[in-house]
Amino acid sequence: MIFKTATGSLYEIDQENKKFRRLSGILDPTLRVGKDGAWKEYRSLLPDVPTIDSVLMIVWRVTDDGTWQTTVTSPIEEIDVKLE
Repeated sequence: MIFKTATGSLYEIDQENKKFRRLSGILDPTLRVGKDGAWKEYRSLLPDVPTIDSVLMIVWRVTDDGTWQTTVTSPIEEIDVKLE
């Protein structure tokens, strides 16, 4: 699934293999998201299925002390974006 956020970033999710990547954006990606185009494994998504107008929380991992390492996207504007 490929989706676009309100800030113009394009993301791709491989839910079967629990992998996530940012394809492009206006600003630099966050450190947790990493370089554009690089797949990263995640633990879970909140909500499980992204929807229009919602934000998506990517839970990368939970540390031994119970701290969640996360990234939250801006609101989703388009889902199933087709790349040209």
